[in-house]
Parts: sequence; C-alpha cells; structure tokens
Amino acid sequence: MGAAYEVIVVGLGAMGSATAYRLARRGQRVLGLEMFQPGHDQGSSHGYHRMIRMSALSDDGYVPLATRAFALWR
Repeated sequence: MGAAYEVIVVGLGAMGSATAYRLARRGQRVLGLEMFQPGHDQGSSHGYHRMIRMSALSDDGYVPLATRAFALWR
C-alpha cells in the first residue's frame, strides 16, 4: 500500500504552501501537489491580479481564516 496522507493540498502557491506548512507543523501528514515548476509566474498572488478578501457572503469560516493569516504574515 502507498503512503497515507491526512491532507492533500492542491496548488503550492503562497496560500497552498502556507497551508501545507502550518498543517505539517501541527503533525498532519501532508502531500502538496503543484502543476508548475518552482518559481513559476502562474499563481493567483502574482502581478496585477493580487487580491486578498477580508469578507465573504456566507458563514463558511473564511473571514476568521483570513484574519488569522494576516496576523501570521505580520
């Protein structure tokens, strides 16, 4: 049988890498998948399209996650 992972993160840009890192630091077995080579310029956090929202239309837990992310970036 192959390796067992508790979490698979698809996309290892800024957010995916941070997510994989924090989960691994918490002891989770994490697999990160990225379709481009390291250092690529295809991510959503690059260039003129960089945007981070601090609001959401539904109560899906996004706002607390974004608030925590900003605190960790500082």
